[in-house]
Amino acid sequence: MAAELVGGALLSATFGVLFDRLSRSKSQIKQWLDELKDAPYDADDLLDDIATYALQSKMEVGSRTKSKRIYVLGLINGIGEKPSSRQPTTSLIEEFEVYGRHGDKEALTKLLVMDDEGSNKVSVIPIVGMGYVGKTTLAESVYNDDKVNKQFKLK
Repeated sequence: MAAELVGGALLSATFGVLFDRLSRSKSQIKQWLDELKDAPYDADDLLDDIATYALQSKMEVGSRTKSKRIYVLGLINGIGEKPSSRQPTTSLIEEFEVYGRHGDKEALTKLLVMDDEGSNKVSVIPIVGMGYVGKTTLAESVYNDDKVNKQFKLK
């Protein structure tokens, strides 16, 4: 019974010291738990910053690579300079140079040679499309067509 009494006293003293220390450090534990609660938000912010930085770096590298390709291919003479003058266009073309526009040429030729002699209206036929797809070449081909030459005395 004496052993139980001594053991109970020892256990009681141990718990007393433990509770006392816990009560003193409770504010520190609460502060640590508050900081721990904010940790996922801080980590999320950090990951967002890293992703933003990575995207900016990727865009800068892509921009530099693109401008290098432009200069290597000779598409730009230099910054601030006007591009070199284009080769002057002429209505003199050889028919064998035109590929894949036969249907378009026939449709335009039909529009031009329709019998509208009694009309004073001026017709405009637009030829539209992206650059360098052959709009001018198509117009030159129609301009030099024999049917168009017979229809118009003055060109």
